[in-house]
Amino acid sequence: MKTALLLASLSLSVLAMGAARADSPPDLTGTWQLADEDFAAARVGTSNKYFDDLPKPTFGTPAQAFVYTIDAQEGRAFHGRATGPQGKSEALVGVIRFDNREILMSGDSGTVQGRLVDDKLELCWVDALPTWNAVSCGLFKKAK
Repeated sequence: MKTALLLASLSLSVLAMGAARADSPPDLTGTWQLADEDFAAARVGTSNKYFDDLPKPTFGTPAQAFVYTIDAQEGRAFHGRATGPQGKSEALVGVIRFDNREILMSGDSGTVQGRLVDDKLELCWVDALPTWNAVSCGLFKKAK
C-alpha cells in the first residue's frame, strides 16, 4: 500500500513538472525602455564607449539607462542589442529560464540577470572588466 501511494505521488509530481515546462515562454521581442524613474547604478573606471573616465565611484541617473531591443526569439533563446544613452550599442544574447520569469543575458561588456514583474522586466547589469566596474538595475517596460 505504501509503495502504491509513493508511486502515485511520484507520478503526480512528474506530471506537474512536465506541465510547468509545457508553458510557452513569454515573448520578449520588442523594445524595452526604462519605466518611470525605476533605476539605480554605481560605476568607476576608465572611459569606454558609453561613459567618460570615472576615477572615483559615482552614481548613475535614469537618463543614463540603456534601451534593450530584442530582435528575435526562438523558444527560450533570444538575441538583440543594448543601446546606451549616447546611441552606441552592443549585441546581446539571452535565454529565459524554465520558470518563464527569470532571464540571463550576455553582452560585450557584461552580464544581465532579469526577471519579469507583471508587465515589466527588471534588468540588472554587471560589468567586471580590468579597468571598469559597474552595476545597474532598472525596471523596464515594453514600448508600444
